[in-house]
Amino acid sequence: MKWYTVFNSRTKETDYRNIAPLPKMSDPAAKAFRRQRLDAQNGNIDGAVHVTVTPEDVLILRIVLTDRTDVYGRTIRCAEGLYGTSEDIRREWSEIVSLAAGLWQQEENWYDRIVHGEDIHLLKPEDAVHLLQASPEDITAAGIDDLIQFTDTIGSFTVDKAGAHRAQSSSFRGRRQWNPVQAKHRYKILCRVAKAEKQVWLEGVDCDSGRCLVQSTKMQQTKSGYSIGKLERSAEAIRNYMDGYGWRETK
Repeated sequence: MKWYTVFNSRTKETDYRNIAPLPKMSDPAAKAFRRQRLDAQNGNIDGAVHVTVTPEDVLILRIVLTDRTDVYGRTIRCAEGLYGTSEDIRREWSEIVSLAAGLWQQEENWYDRIVHGEDIHLLKPEDAVHLLQASPEDITAAGIDDLIQFTDTIGSFTVDKAGAHRAQSSSFRGRRQWNPVQAKHRYKILCRVAKAEKQVWLEGVDCDSGRCLVQSTKMQQTKSGYSIGKLERSAEAIRNYMDGYGWRETK
């Protein structure tokens, strides 16, 4: 999956623009992007995460208000999220759902990370993905699990206070049985240790790319060391999470 950071906002002096450059989107994704920005201009800002899915790309986006004002004293808003492309978006479905849930759960917007006065410090796509990765224990929005279970209805959806909701009509039909070229992805569970911080945690890692897909809550070392029981429960939580998303563990 090729990800791009989405960030449309302004500084105090300059007008709204795509601060993070984007490639050409598919027509449905581009229309959704324009429609959401227009809704925000008209004052319809609810902070919901809107996910527009097509067979070749996906737009994960929310529009929020910042605590900054422009030169006229108006509150600055920002449209933030991720845009991704793939040869077969169905293979990326679990990651898409997880990142959308992670964006919804983020309390802080990205404005202060990116805009420093009139200077811009772009947020790299890989850093944005890392920010949005949620642990199994953190994904609490109602309907998130259902989204991944029904891979024959892959399509656009929204995540808000009431949970996750599919669009009335799917962008395209998925499938429950994968073709050989669409074989299930494999992952392995790795234990990470930060010696300086005396912390340990588990990660579910893609065997092909080495990318961390999900991680457990970090555990602090005690006088008696680390709790094996807690690590085993974290591993089981990762297995249940990845199994629900169609991934197969490799020992």
